[in-house]
Amino acid sequence: MEINFKESRAAGLDALKSEMEAVRLRFVRAAAGLAAGRYMEEARRQVHADPDNTLRLGAGKLGRLKAEVSALSEDAHAVASEVLSDPSAWWHLSGRSGERAYFDYAQYDSHVPKIIDRLVRRVLGKLAEVLERYGYFGEAPRPGGEEGVRWREPGNAGAGEGPYTFPYDLEWSEEMKAALREYQEAYEAARRIMSEAAEAEAREKRMKVSALWDSL
Repeated sequence: MEINFKESRAAGLDALKSEMEAVRLRFVRAAAGLAAGRYMEEARRQVHADPDNTLRLGAGKLGRLKAEVSALSEDAHAVASEVLSDPSAWWHLSGRSGERAYFDYAQYDSHVPKIIDRLVRRVLGKLAEVLERYGYFGEAPRPGGEEGVRWREPGNAGAGEGPYTFPYDLEWSEEMKAALREYQEAYEAARRIMSEAAEAEAREKRMKVSALWDSL
């Protein structure tokens, strides 16, 4: 009977993992939509924030910059798919049989899960690769600019700079929030199954110990 329960729990977890992957792909599409719109919007903001560099570029180079940002917007889904496939951020991809902290995927008030938000910000941070090539984010103070704002995550000691990130306030789209709520619900269901499995395993061990003791 316990074997049947084990098989049932395993099948339940497999079904939930498949559901979570479908939700993750929906989240990727929604995040790509967010990024596609923000790339050009943020590029325009940075161009205006550093007028000296923008005027030095002139129409020719500025046109090439704009074309690269447009191409990045069109490629947003590929960027989001790559960045948001990090298995360490998604329980169903992590290969771990144990539980993560329940609040990893929780949302409340304006809070979104940091473990996922970090990746979303990396998707948006791809814009910095383009802007830096055209002289933005230099060390010199900019009139009306935002010197001191870093588009990089802190690097590990001896490992150089961290990945590009989006350093400003960021509001997730409703589609992204809805997808993560579904992911959290599926994860909670998986936690219940794992908890039941752990209790069943402990119960089975106690029964074996009792049987061994009584047999002596």
